[in-house]
Parts: sequence; C-alpha cells; structure tokens
Amino acid sequence: GCTMADFPAGTALSWATAPRTVCGTPATSGGRVFAGSIGIHAHDADSDRSNADRATLSVQASTYRLAIASTTPSTLTEGNLDGATIDLSLRGAAFADGVDFSSFELVTTIPDLAISKVVGATSGGDTATLTLSFSGDFNTSETLAVKLVDAAHNRSGDLTTGAVAVAPTDAALAFAATPPREFATGVAIAPFQIPAATGGNGAVTYTVAGLPAGLKFDVSGTDAGGCVASDFPPGTAGSWATAPRTVCGTPTNDAASVVVVTARDEDGDTATAQFRVTVAAPAATIFSTNPVALAEANLNGARVTVYLHRAAFAAGVSASDFALETTIPGLRVASITSTGGGTVGAGDTAARLVLEFTGDFGGTRTLAVKVLAAAYDQAGDLTTGTVDVTANAGVTASTDSLALNEPPNAGSSGTYTLVLDAAPPS
Repeated sequence: GCTMADFPAGTALSWATAPRTVCGTPATSGGRVFAGSIGIHAHDADSDRSNADRATLSVQASTYRLAIASTTPSTLTEGNLDGATIDLSLRGAAFADGVDFSSFELVTTIPDLAISKVVGATSGGDTATLTLSFSGDFNTSETLAVKLVDAAHNRSGDLTTGAVAVAPTDAALAFAATPPREFATGVAIAPFQIPAATGGNGAVTYTVAGLPAGLKFDVSGTDAGGCVASDFPPGTAGSWATAPRTVCGTPTNDAASVVVVTARDEDGDTATAQFRVTVAAPAATIFSTNPVALAEANLNGARVTVYLHRAAFAAGVSASDFALETTIPGLRVASITSTGGGTVGAGDTAARLVLEFTGDFGGTRTLAVKVLAAAYDQAGDLTTGTVDVTANAGVTASTDSLALNEPPNAGSSGTYTLVLDAAPPS
C-alpha cells in the first residue's frame, strides 16, 4: 500500500493512514500516456461484490519536459554567474540531429547573459550541459530558465524548463528619506547634508537639480565653486566646510521647488531622492532699531522692534519671553511694549524691546533676538537675523615732558617736595 515515499513533500502525515487512498507516481514509457476509465468494486466479509463504480483517469506528460537537473555552483548569484554550468535533462523526448547554440535560449531579464558552450546534446540523447557567460549587472533578485526550440528534439513545440533563482551580489542603490526644508529669504541657511546612497557597486557620484537661487551643493566638501566660510552662519563654518554632499548658502528669492538628487554607481545604476524646499520671508526679523545705528554709546535705552512674519504673539507676553543672542556683556531686555506703546496683546505681530546696557566692549558685535515658543502661537523658538553694534572709539594715551624749575628760594638747604595740584584721570 501507500508509504510516505508515495506522497508529495509535506503531505505524508495527513494521508499516510487515510482509507481508500490512491497514491504513487504515474510513469510513462517512450512518451506514451494513459487515458481511460477504471472500475472500483467494494467487497464485504461474505464476499459480496458491488457493481463497478467507474472513474475516468488520465495521465499526461509533465508540463515541463525539459528540466534543469542541477547547476554548478548549486546556488546561482550575480557573483558566480559567469562560467556557471547548467545540466539539462529531457523527459519523454530526445535531442534531434544538429543541436547547437541556436537550439537553446535563456529565458531571463538578466542583462548580458549568454550561452558560451554546449556539451552532450547529441542526437537521441536526453542530457546536455550549458556553460554561461555574464558581463552585466543587476540589483534585484532574478530568475533563469532555458528553452529548447522545437526543431532540436523529437516532440512538437518548444520545451522550457522551470526557473531557478539568481541573487544579486550588490544591493540596489537607495536613498534614505530626506525631509522638506524651509528657509528664510536673505538669511544664510544652517547647512545640511544629503544622506549618502546605500548599495550599488563601486564609487557613487551625485548630482542635484532644483535648488533655489543662492544655494549651493558641494559634493565633495572641497568643490571649486562649492561652499566657503562666508556661506555659513557665524560659528558654523568650521564643522561643515569640508563635509561632503553639503547644501549651503543664502537663498536670494522667495521660492517653492522640488530638489532632485541623483546617485550613480560605477555600473551606471541610479537612484534619486526628492525633497521640497520653501524659501520665504524670515519667521521673525528685527524690523527696526531706534537709534537706527546701534552703538555702545546709545545701546542703553535703545529700542528694537521684532516682527513676526508667519505667527502672532500670544496673550501675556513679557520681557522674559525674549532672549538676546549676543556676546555683548551687561545687555538685557528691560521691558517690552506694543509698537503703539501699550501692552503686547494676543494676535499682535510686533513687539518693541527696550534694552538696558551696563557693560563695556571693544570692536563690532552682533545682536539677534530669540522669541521663545511660549510667546507666540506656534511651536519652537524663533530667532531673528543679526544687526551690528559698534563699540566706542578707544582712548589713546599721550605723555608730555614736564620742566621742573628751581624754586625761587634756591640756595636753602634740605629736600624739596613737589606736589601735583590737579592730577588727570588715571
């Protein structure tokens, strides 16, 4: 009766003890098939016999009468495909006379794959070995089958094997997602890097299209015409000046564009990344100062008006909701008012800051204002651009020689004591 070997793989446990089971592997001889009816009789213990229950049964040759018996190496990959061999076997058929390279076709989308050698495909035989040549490149899993054309065997119609899998050696080029960016017109952007593409074969080159005017893409970090120190906000150039795939610069016009970055490997495979860039008026600016030109001498009591472009102040804004970003010592926000002199109210878009200055500095410094998130109706702090503040002119010291004359009562004995009645400031 039926044994485990009579069942297809994975089904034996569910069928091994089932009654009235038909099992096994139908065989053909010389390509002949079976088609007819079979009778099934039931017998009881008294040897009574039922009438025949007839069933129609047909056995046909396998769908694939040409098969890949084996490959060397046993697992085909992009890396071992060149020089690999495929052993073919015919079932229910035999090779005809004159079988050569043109008798076989490779059924695959793998580029630059061909048959370089055919061995054993002799007339009347049923086995052959194909040697492959491969000079292409692919990055996704592929399949490979072999077709034997009609005239090369003694059955009608082309015969095609089942497919075997061929794995890529190199992963496909790919980019990580790049988030959208928003920048302020006329303000140097915080530089950012385009992520490196992953996968591919060999060195990868990058190009970019669609950057708004005023922005640069420095592929290597040292490109001629690439990013230089003046393209970075103060204090950031040192860490970014030599970074590859850096976007830097100062956008000059309002814009909304889609930036497309293309990566290409040595095999010519490409991948693209897209992200949206929006350039608009800054979210917050120093709208005006009074005096117009800030200097050390007029900084105490100066007024700085901050304007919100895409937000509005919340209720209850106070001086503590603003922070000064500067290296000027002894400078703080003393008080705030609306531009009309009253309290800054919900919905207002401008606030006037009154400064208090008690320090001292030399050279030219810069001043920016940070509006803390609690002061307006959107998330995140907003920081203005900077304005210059000049120091007082320096004091130059000079010394004149003093002529000390003999007192009128010269000739008296003893030591003279000279007293300076009015000393200059130290």
